[in-house]
Amino acid sequence: MMKSMPGQTMVILRLVLSHHPPSQASRTFRVPLGSGNGFRICARCTGQLIGALVGALFVSHWHLSLPSAIIIGSAFPVAAIWDWTTQARGCRESHNILRVTTGAMFALGCVIIGRLLFAGDIAVGLLALLIVGSQGTLALCILRRCGAIERILDELDREATAFALAPKPKGNPVGAFSSGQQDE
Repeated sequence: MMKSMPGQTMVILRLVLSHHPPSQASRTFRVPLGSGNGFRICARCTGQLIGALVGALFVSHWHLSLPSAIIIGSAFPVAAIWDWTTQARGCRESHNILRVTTGAMFALGCVIIGRLLFAGDIAVGLLALLIVGSQGTLALCILRRCGAIERILDELDREATAFALAPKPKGNPVGAFSSGQQDE
């Protein structure tokens, strides 16, 4: 079994938390950590975390009618899928407030679908899940067709290769989270 180097662990953590190359640092939030540079976390994923927490805390207390639950559970994820797809295709540039909002809507919709699935309305929950899954699949097909996924993966691959070839810094490995851009 190969031992993980601290720098490798930091790169993996950065990819999990941010999963954006340095050129897309504007799509993340910088979280300061001690005296180091801190780390970046994806704005949309931050919204998803907020939406999942809000949903977990409050959705069991909301009394939505079945049609409302299906509509909200299926429609809320559309906003995030649309925002991500149009941005990745280069149609427009989103901003972090919109990313957080659509991420929260996505997660909240998923929590509502989960509640339908686990509250006894399995057929209805599966229908809502199928709708959202179809929307996501369509978005991925569009992005694949226009080459957006390949561009994103190529940029991440170039970053990983550059990191692997770069001399290893001495001292605090937290700097591995740095985007290479100066934060204000």
